[in-house]
Amino acid sequence: MRAISLWQPWASLIAVGLKPYETRHWHPGTYRVGHRIAIHATARKPGTDDVAMWMAALPVGTHDSRLPLGAIVCTAYLAGAYKVLRWTEAGNPVLENIGEIADDGFGDYSVGRYCWHLIDIERCEPPIRIRGAQGWWDWCAPGDAQPAGEGEG
Repeated sequence: MRAISLWQPWASLIAVGLKPYETRHWHPGTYRVGHRIAIHATARKPGTDDVAMWMAALPVGTHDSRLPLGAIVCTAYLAGAYKVLRWTEAGNPVLENIGEIADDGFGDYSVGRYCWHLIDIERCEPPIRIRGAQGWWDWCAPGDAQPAGEGEG
């Protein structure tokens, strides 16, 4: 399975279903669209503002500032990748082939960037500790993987 590493809290925002689009300046490749991918949280500790954003995004009663680091947090089906064409007067991005979507506040929806639509999220409980890499990398569901410890943040 192909995997992509994201900084926290964005990886966990995908895992809990609050971030349906990963925004990038590049298209993921047509051979990746239509397949399940793994979302990896990098080992980079989130900043104070990032933790505050995570805490504010969580539903009431689920506040936990600990974010897994250096681990696969979920898998998702990459349903499509759509270029941002423009913004509406209401402040929402308009995507090619889809139209207007709500700005979730968790991505860079600048004109010309790509929105990777992630659906059918399957959380890894516990997250699976593994070293990630930049760009796309291969991940095999390891039988000998260590459960990830909780990162501080």
